[in-house]
Amino acid sequence: MAPYKIVLIRHGESEYNKENRFCGWHDADLSLQGVNEAKQAGQMIKTSGLSFDVAYTSLLKRAIKTLNLVLDELDLHWIPVVKTWRLNERMYGGLQGLNKSETAEKHGEEQVKIWRRAYDIPPPALQTSDPRWPGNEAKYAHLHTACIPVTECLKDTVERVLPCWFDQIVPDIKSCKRVVIAAHGNSLRALVKFLDGIPDKDIVELNIPTGIPLVYELDADLKPIKHYYLADEATVAAAIGRVADQGMGNLAVYQPSCFLVTWKLGTKRVPQLNNRTDRISSTTKEGLFEFAPRFAYLGNCVSSDCGVTDEVNARICKAWAAFVNLRRLW
Repeated sequence: MAPYKIVLIRHGESEYNKENRFCGWHDADLSLQGVNEAKQAGQMIKTSGLSFDVAYTSLLKRAIKTLNLVLDELDLHWIPVVKTWRLNERMYGGLQGLNKSETAEKHGEEQVKIWRRAYDIPPPALQTSDPRWPGNEAKYAHLHTACIPVTECLKDTVERVLPCWFDQIVPDIKSCKRVVIAAHGNSLRALVKFLDGIPDKDIVELNIPTGIPLVYELDADLKPIKHYYLADEATVAAAIGRVADQGMGNLAVYQPSCFLVTWKLGTKRVPQLNNRTDRISSTTKEGLFEFAPRFAYLGNCVSSDCGVTDEVNARICKAWAAFVNLRRLW
């Protein structure tokens, strides 16, 4: 048995996630789906038999509410909760509040991917006079203005998160306290990058799904022995696909177990699906979804032999490639 375990949870879907907007330090609430994801995360943890002595979260209510819903499922509202700005989401600067698809159409998908995922390239900065700058909010009044970012790349987020890890979380772990961390996509990516030693150039492909607990088993030196999600591979892949497709339009929407997909009508169509239960054969990756044979199609495509557009096919390939690369990295 591993000496230590920690559980990481990315908050459930927020209203800005639902609207496909860059959220950052904007204090968006959970969507209804996000509330359900958080409750399900708590149920997954309860089923696994895990429990906690202390919890960590950010100063943003989507993470705080996710943690509260998880603790409610576990009947653990009485444990101490540490709320810290160091676990806040990455600050997206001038992109904050903008629609990701519209931004991709304006600047190109590759540029948006760089802004979202590159390790050391921040988005355009906000001016401190901009009403979106978080220094205007009372929750950050205890911080020196130099600590409140106007933009951040992932490298900046790592530098912000790690003092919390070393100064607060590590002492709790070493005192044998069972720790849960409810935070954000990029603050958790920062922590995972450090724990697993993921190279700067590879971190761009790491997507952490919302609402699925990620367990790390650590040795006596707090080095990872193994890690795993508390969900089956198809569910995790579907959730990762949703995250990977953000910023690339709303052509593909993945759901657990059967990979439901909706798409827009296109001009060029590639016949691929002979019926609703066929295995998927991609023109670029044969047997792409071999592990998830049921592929139900909805929306604009209603007949059983209409196929999918080249663009949708490329998007599906990209989402699956991200999942495969994630497993390779881990």
